[in-house]
Amino acid sequence: MPASSYRFCRSPDCKVVYFSETEGLTFTEFDLREWVYQKHPEDERVFVCYCYQHTTASIREELLTTGETTIIEKITAGTKAKTCACDLRNPQGTCCLGNVKAVVNKIKEGTSQEKR
Repeated sequence: MPASSYRFCRSPDCKVVYFSETEGLTFTEFDLREWVYQKHPEDERVFVCYCYQHTTASIREELLTTGETTIIEKITAGTKAKTCACDLRNPQGTCCLGNVKAVVNKIKEGTSQEKR
């Protein structure tokens, strides 16, 4: 990538993932190795956690199988052990924990509503 300061576009309605305000450059998902969770929040195959390769589907499967998830604890432990590289692997350039927690809560919410 050309040296420039890039910003991340999280909007699912926009094809651009990264853009440079100064250079006028843009990059779409087709320029990247992975699909971007923020662009496809309903696609259960897209990584929510890029360092440890968790998808919404894998989180849902663990929750349905065991009733709980250990993913948040594993990511937290990995972050403390410095075995993750969110700034490099996660397209948003920051830790995925907020996204993972939101997915876990959404799945738990949906599961509890299904039981009613």
